[in-house]
Amino acid sequence: MTEGLSPGDTPGREAVRAAKAVAERQYKRKHFDRRGKRSWLAGLSPAGRTLVATAIIAVFVAAVVWLRPMPGGGFDPYSDSMVPVTDALIAASERNPLVLPGVESEISSAPATVRSGLAPVTPSLDVTLSTLATAYNKGKVSADEAQWLIGGYLATGQLENARGYLEDAVTRFPGDPDIRVLEGMLAWSGNDVDRAIDRFESVLREDNNHLTATFNLATVKMESGDAEAARLLFERVIQLAPDSPLAVRAQTNLSKLSH
Repeated sequence: MTEGLSPGDTPGREAVRAAKAVAERQYKRKHFDRRGKRSWLAGLSPAGRTLVATAIIAVFVAAVVWLRPMPGGGFDPYSDSMVPVTDALIAASERNPLVLPGVESEISSAPATVRSGLAPVTPSLDVTLSTLATAYNKGKVSADEAQWLIGGYLATGQLENARGYLEDAVTRFPGDPDIRVLEGMLAWSGNDVDRAIDRFESVLREDNNHLTATFNLATVKMESGDAEAARLLFERVIQLAPDSPLAVRAQTNLSKLSH
């Protein structure tokens, strides 16, 4: 008798029994989950299971391409994944007298239509901001990415979210000019004109060629009644970027000041 076989068994019967056990385990793995419940995939035809698998792979690949991680970590602010944020920044900048940093060359040159117009929060924008916020909270964003996150919140009127991240960003990215421009815009949104002027001027003390800070400071000066200071600053905008949308808007504002 072969060792390990029951009385009456033969090596051939034992091989058949082992093969059946393997087949049974494979069937259970395919058709049941770990808790013994029948898998929903089991009810699908082979073609259906193939379709589901293809869809899962497509979603995964799309997520990888859409988010497009940068070599050093984080997300590329200029990739397709940032389009919803870019669109929100453009929309808010076109509707408001002040301009958010990062989209100066992409906005319309038409004058702002309202004092505090907001961009709508679309599903894609909500997902993008949530993704950036998660990365920010994990310490995996650059100053540029923080700017897009905070700018997106400002553009959509989510001021408390913007304030929370700004308070951290000024420490995490000390001296970043666009972060300080966003501080000024948040202050302006809350009607704190003195704070807004202080933030824009702090940028220009270090970089007198910062286009957005110059334009925004000029606009706040004009709104607060300091026409002469506003005129000089709008002229500076035209000097810095004569062919830009901001230069056209600056010229429009100069015309208003001359009347």
